[in-house]
Amino acid sequence: MTWNLERRERVRVELERQRRRLLAREQDELSLLRQEGEAATGRVLDEAEASALDLQNELDGALLQIRGEAIRHIDHALVRLDEGDFGICRDCRGGIGERRLSAMPFAEQCLACANREESRAARLVRAVPSFAARPLEADDDAAA
Repeated sequence: MTWNLERRERVRVELERQRRRLLAREQDELSLLRQEGEAATGRVLDEAEASALDLQNELDGALLQIRGEAIRHIDHALVRLDEGDFGICRDCRGGIGERRLSAMPFAEQCLACANREESRAARLVRAVPSFAARPLEADDDAAA
């Protein structure tokens, strides 16, 4: 898939816009978390409040991690754009479809390769022995 200069520049502008938006949201959330943390300092929390606060902190941390990962994906897409690899599947070296790139501009795989990788991962998950999912019982400790 050939990318002319105008097309690459449109993609670059969109990726950079998304990156700025994600960074701004990340900064807003970090600021809010700091404010909430400062407000909670010195306050005595009961067990339920402490538990709810812990859960909220875990969720906030997970969202920040996801947002940071999205920023890294965008950064990598910008590098691929500069190197001329943008829109080329990392696995089969074929073109990544226009619709896929519109929906997910940092896609590194064509739809066929992405589906193949997801199927392979799903088979690996199903291959995990069922005993790994069952809870341990008191007798299990004695046997170890």
